[in-house]
Amino acid sequence: MNKSGRFRARTLNSNEIADFLSKNAFSQVAECLGTAFLLAAVVGSGIMGEKLASGNIAIGFSVPIFAQQKGVVDLKHSTDSRGAFAKA
Repeated sequence: MNKSGRFRARTLNSNEIADFLSKNAFSQVAECLGTAFLLAAVVGSGIMGEKLASGNIAIGFSVPIFAQQKGVVDLKHSTDSRGAFAKA
């Protein structure tokens, strides 16, 4: 805390930044992969629902919802308790 009673951000040197990135690289890659898979599930389910609907609004809304839920469940079960991808 400085004299005015506010916290001041500390500047990191290059060694501290490299250490932080190396420790968190696996987590960052896993987050990016999980986000990409979830995005693919959402976009793909919307395309699939639109093709299957053929003008039926109920099917057009329900198919993407079920497909997205399946995608989220599959992503959840593909990780172990620590959040890292499970070894196949």
